[in-house]
Amino acid sequence: MHLVRIGTMTASLGPLALNGPLASERGAFARFRRHVDIAGKRILEIGGCLPESWTNAARQWHSVDPLNPRDQMPTGHVMRHRGVAESLPPGVGVVDAVFACDSFQHVTDVAAVYAECSRILKPGGIVYANFGPVWSAPDGAHLENIVAQGRRWDFWSGQLLPSWSHLLLPPDRMRYLATRLLGDEVGSAVATYIQASTWINRTTLRRHLEAPSLARFETVSLRGCQKFGYRSRPVAAPADVHELHSEAEVILRCREKFGLTENELRVRDLEIVVQKPHG
Repeated sequence: MHLVRIGTMTASLGPLALNGPLASERGAFARFRRHVDIAGKRILEIGGCLPESWTNAARQWHSVDPLNPRDQMPTGHVMRHRGVAESLPPGVGVVDAVFACDSFQHVTDVAAVYAECSRILKPGGIVYANFGPVWSAPDGAHLENIVAQGRRWDFWSGQLLPSWSHLLLPPDRMRYLATRLLGDEVGSAVATYIQASTWINRTTLRRHLEAPSLARFETVSLRGCQKFGYRSRPVAAPADVHELHSEAEVILRCREKFGLTENELRVRDLEIVVQKPHG
């Protein structure tokens, strides 16, 4: 089954199911193992590196992350590479499968990542990715590690802005909203992060689901999750930020702008499993 190309602005995104999981390393790895027998295999992990005790059945476990130390010697079966998934280091070589947890919302070019995965995968190889929140989600600005007023501000500590406001407000209005709600220092830091942070890729649900087909992958499973992994308390917009007063109007404007249904706009985490064709 292949991804379905969208014909109209609000068409459903093909075979996306809404019974998916929230992304977590332990859960994602367990689900990956259901698709891939790693025993004796060469596996690539994109972003981070799982505990060695989890992966010791693999012949080689390659970890690629821009934050990995340079020139790190292999540890047993684990090889850490400093690099980006859009241009994989040559030391990775050919692999049997690709695993990624909470990294595809950070890569710069999702389509380029799938192209690289296709290049290094054996025919029939699986790409498993579980990640979120995606940019088109209610809290998709993915506010993380913002330091202001002597503390750290993260989205999982509670929503800081009205749902989907990052999708609709231009920079000047976002800065006004954020400073009204959070004060000058925190609000300015939040607005700057939304506009300029390179930690997030601003890829919508539609683009995430179309990207594998551009690299000619076949769909195994596509699942979305609308749950929050924290206590979500949506923030109300101030009276003079009229663009955000009605959630129904906000959703309608997002649907028109991004071609997503309301159900799709509420998807936060994605689990994507695709396979390189055998032929």
